[in-house]
Amino acid sequence: DMEFEGMQFRAFVDYHTYLTLLYGDYMTPPPVEQRIHEAGAASTIQLIPITLKEVQERKQ
Repeated sequence: DMEFEGMQFRAFVDYHTYLTLLYGDYMTPPPVEQRIHEAGAASTIQLIPITLKEVQERKQ
């Protein structure tokens, strides 16, 4: 698990190696002309407006 803004999230133990194997140099974005937008299922998800404070209150 990994902490982010006071909350715990599931994460790979060695995320750097995983991301490197998957994407190569994942910390350096490609040049603008090589960037490809691949809108998949995530582009159709409707999010609800909620603050981090509200999430933490619901968690308790």
